[in-house]
Amino acid sequence: MQSGELRDELRVALLDAFRAPGEMKIVVDYADLGVSFVNFLAADGATYDSALFALLQWVDAQEKILPLMNSAKRKNSGNLKLKAVRAKLADLESRFSELRPVGSFEEAERIVLKGVKFEDVGPWIDQLATMRRAVCRIEPQPESETIEGYGTGFLVAPDVVMTNYHVASSFWVGKERAERVMLRFDYESAVPGGSAFRGTEHKLALTGSQSSDPADESAKSPWQVCSSPEDPAGLDFALLRLDRPAGDDLVRGAKREFLKLTSQRFYPTDPILILQHPAAEPMKLSFGAVAKPDPPSHVEYKVNTQGGSSGSPCLTQDLKVTAIHHFGMTNRNRGVTHEAILNFLKAQQDRLTPKDRAVILG
Repeated sequence: MQSGELRDELRVALLDAFRAPGEMKIVVDYADLGVSFVNFLAADGATYDSALFALLQWVDAQEKILPLMNSAKRKNSGNLKLKAVRAKLADLESRFSELRPVGSFEEAERIVLKGVKFEDVGPWIDQLATMRRAVCRIEPQPESETIEGYGTGFLVAPDVVMTNYHVASSFWVGKERAERVMLRFDYESAVPGGSAFRGTEHKLALTGSQSSDPADESAKSPWQVCSSPEDPAGLDFALLRLDRPAGDDLVRGAKREFLKLTSQRFYPTDPILILQHPAAEPMKLSFGAVAKPDPPSHVEYKVNTQGGSSGSPCLTQDLKVTAIHHFGMTNRNRGVTHEAILNFLKAQQDRLTPKDRAVILG
């Protein structure tokens, strides 16, 4: 329990329900705590009140508060003060159970959340540092004109970027628009509030085709790999072909690489991290948690985003890439699950090249 205020309320209630030390001894014995109340009464200068205080401290440390409460309930179920404390504990236990704990309510000061694990700091930071290299700012036009329509994207293959369809829709059709697009990787601030490194620029593929069929319309728009529109039945994602593999860029002596899409179930309170370019700013990382799954293809979460964050990768605590952020709601945000996107791509495999299928679908 580890709450001084609630523990004091319990002490007062027990003194009211069991007026004599002998009555309290019976309660403790029936609780089978592995200790006798006599031991606490035997301390030098101990009174009934101080002995009960010491007992509750011990019981709390041993995570045995509930057996004591259950025994007290059996011995005096009608005491109003005990009922009030039990009601508070029941409410706390109910809210605790909603967090999917791996342990009991009594262990709440230790392992509380099933979805939150301990991470080895060094490897975790190193992995996140590598993953951030795959994220880019998508610029439909130069910043000097306007940042209208800017978004975020991330590599899912050496030369393929995923973003929201609503980010790509302004240049999805039309070579004149596509040739203006810049995908800017490594756009970050070296220190908080400092000037940003302008990053590494990549363009969309404007020549060549992913199809050998001359009648294929994609030959006219080689940057188009696959998409699902934003309409109610769509998944609001687009795969964009780059003019050269950004994943092969050398960044601090190592290849940039790409992010692997992962299918994973979501549960309320599971941690969510989003790598993003909010308001077209240098890359940021925001933290939050799942609010609720929204099957069959979405998940809602409480993680801060802004315009420009659309198309960002949503990461689990163990850095699995499990959803793509696509818009904000009244008091939470929503993403499209990669489980839904992967199922869509598997059903549309003929729209992917063999190499894309091997890399993206695994």
